[in-house]
Amino acid sequence: MAVDVTEYYFLFLIWLISTVAMHFIIKNWENSLNKQKPRPPSGPLALPIIGHLYLLSSTLPKSLETLANRYGPLMQICKGDTLFVIISDANTAEKVLKTHDIDFTSKYDPDSS
Repeated sequence: MAVDVTEYYFLFLIWLISTVAMHFIIKNWENSLNKQKPRPPSGPLALPIIGHLYLLSSTLPKSLETLANRYGPLMQICKGDTLFVIISDANTAEKVLKTHDIDFTSKYDPDSS
């Protein structure tokens, strides 16, 4: 019942290759989960149907200033089922328009949704 040493080398080689392969598969899976989507800007809690209309008063600039002081210069506001990105700081607007100018310079078209 002598076991050949080459059999152990073969089993060790199979174990090593499968361990390295599983390591790379798990790492790629974790990286794909982390790279799904960029997170949207922060903003206040939206109600299901009306969105953020309860936060906007008749003096819209004052309401947006209050929200910008609380949530920062870049926030997401929802009016009904339409999402808006509000930029209330000149430096932030410059940074956004330098990198995403095509995405943010389009006008809102209510018929498109």
